[in-house]
Amino acid sequence: MAKSRSSEVHDFVVVGSGPAGSVVASRLARSQKAPKFLLFEARGAKVDEKAIMSADRYSTFVSYCDDNWGYQTAPQAELNGRKLDCSRRREPGGSSRINFAAYTIDIVMEEFFNWRISRRRYNEIEAFDMEVSQEHKDCIQPVTEHGTQGPLKLSYPEVLERGVTKINAAMIQCGVNRNHDVNSGDPIGLGIITATGSKGTRSTALCYLEHPSSNLTITADSPHRICSISAVQHRASKEVITSAGALDTLKMLLLSGFSAQDELAKHSIKCVRDLQGVGKNLRDHLFSPLVLQLGDDRPTLTDSGFLTSAQAQFAKDGTEPLAIL
Repeated sequence: MAKSRSSEVHDFVVVGSGPAGSVVASRLARSQKAPKFLLFEARGAKVDEKAIMSADRYSTFVSYCDDNWGYQTAPQAELNGRKLDCSRRREPGGSSRINFAAYTIDIVMEEFFNWRISRRRYNEIEAFDMEVSQEHKDCIQPVTEHGTQGPLKLSYPEVLERGVTKINAAMIQCGVNRNHDVNSGDPIGLGIITATGSKGTRSTALCYLEHPSSNLTITADSPHRICSISAVQHRASKEVITSAGALDTLKMLLLSGFSAQDELAKHSIKCVRDLQGVGKNLRDHLFSPLVLQLGDDRPTLTDSGFLTSAQAQFAKDGTEPLAIL
């Protein structure tokens, strides 16, 4: 390939700075050989204190549309042709900045990922605050094996959202088993999910990029291209690592010619490697909310006056009603 007028060579180029890309770039850059890393992101990070409030997790993905790729599904026949939201953040930290801030551990039924090995790795990630208020101990009793020295802040709610205690009690009366720690290796039962946050503030993949090593360069808001002829050409002497999320990683591979040849031909994309599975078989998890309309007159966060007061209280001392996680 011919070189452009300006060319930069790194050992590794990582595309996407969400949870996967941030961890890979940060950890490998700190390895003994200290390889030269370049981390690409579509946009630079903007600091907005309101955007990191855990209490806003229901609406963060729609409140900051300019920083969202705005993806939607194809019309769903079973839903009268409606499209479903597939929000993806395009800033350092990726979708960890707009997701529901819930921390749940999947159990993988393979020996290499058995619970003992997995737990050791999770401990390196976690900065787990296991303090639980006395009024919630009927619902929450974390096990002692969680990590406490990692970069990702985790905690249980200081204040449970309105109605949670009553809903839990009702389900227990119906025979549902209590699970005091859903991340203990046994995910079965009714439990309170751990939040990726602390003291009412969201913790994101940015925790891995707060103090980057000198051999890690983070590039955002840039028209640069990887291994292509452009104003600046970036090359990887070892590997290009695509970590742009479940949707955009596959999109990049497809546009680069790595997929089924007949599918690429439909879009006039040259096939570099005929890989039948790329871009297929995505299985997203479902979220089915249960909405209850209460007959009381307690103020809610949709009340602008109440919200303004709550924000001022949270800014002053970090207490409720925005202290919920």
